[in-house]
Amino acid sequence: MEPLEQAGLIGTVAHSSRGAKGEPDFHVLEAGTTESKIIGETKTTHNLLLPMKAQDVATQYNDARAAVDEMQAQQESGTRPLGWSHVGHPISQILGYMILNCCRYGALTCGSRTYFLHVHRSTENDLEVAHISDAWFVGEENYLRAWAFHYASSKSDNQQRLDPVTLSLDWLRSTPEKLGGKKRARGPDSPRANSRQRTSSGRSSSSPLRQPSATTNFMTVTIPTIRLCDFNMSSPIGFGRHGTTFRATWQGEIVAVKLFDSHKNNAREAFLREILAYKHLAAVWGRLIPIPKFTAEAFGVIFFGMQMAERPPHGAEIQDWDDVLQELEEKYGFRHLDVNGCERGPSFQNRMVLRDPSGCTHPIVIDLEDYELLSSSA
Repeated sequence: MEPLEQAGLIGTVAHSSRGAKGEPDFHVLEAGTTESKIIGETKTTHNLLLPMKAQDVATQYNDARAAVDEMQAQQESGTRPLGWSHVGHPISQILGYMILNCCRYGALTCGSRTYFLHVHRSTENDLEVAHISDAWFVGEENYLRAWAFHYASSKSDNQQRLDPVTLSLDWLRSTPEKLGGKKRARGPDSPRANSRQRTSSGRSSSSPLRQPSATTNFMTVTIPTIRLCDFNMSSPIGFGRHGTTFRATWQGEIVAVKLFDSHKNNAREAFLREILAYKHLAAVWGRLIPIPKFTAEAFGVIFFGMQMAERPPHGAEIQDWDDVLQELEEKYGFRHLDVNGCERGPSFQNRMVLRDPSGCTHPIVIDLEDYELLSSSA
């Protein structure tokens, strides 16, 4: 990729998910901008088990999807068909990243080959259709030219950026779980939609926006579970171990939305830990920690909206947060384990301030996924 980038035949390759929704392995930005033109996901060669031909990819995806649907309809126990694990899941993952980032172009790649993806709105029925290419092999003639062409196509495409809100209900599907037996940990109250998207020759499609339930309940704590279209995300405001945090608007309020990519790094477990921390500390919402606003999930990425906080003002001292951490420990038995190290120095990580209606600020802590509950709190 580097020669293409140096020659100006492709944009800036960002080998980081910073600024992206979810944690794709890389994204190609238009030169001189922060706009993603291609979303990329990398697999090890032995884990990318897609067939070489797009027709076979579509066939195997459809067969696996039908088998899963039939097992779910019959309430049969068992594991997902291998066809879904081999074909459906990786396609679902990359298409999910593309949709969340409003990007029509993607690439699923490994050390030996690459598949190029494009979501195009059909003029025949005004529906979005996902297309996938045959495998392009690393080192074959025109392999790099294929990358350059894919990027050039993304720049010349005159269709509007992909909008998750406008997708038909057939896209509202996510990777099926193991059927029966012990299920993997999931976010609270996030049932799946029952619609289905088929694929045709040379095409593949994933479907994922989770349908919301009314609320997410943890005993006396209630946090609404909403849809992706119920809030609007804009610019990134922070970067954490599980993804980027964005500024967003929800019900006319500016909020912070923290993302957890459940495809990677045990992020779902981290999300559940953070939710349980907020439950444990419900008595101090808006005083020592932000007020949680909502949760949502789409394409395996979990969204946690919360009261917008601000960075410590100039002149703030580490001692300003001593009382916060001390009260959390002594009164609520909660020890924050992630308050050391950041760009301003080791003493300011996850230390923020909230502004009250009168304009005054007071210190709080954020990012509660890493903690321990002290025995004295029992």
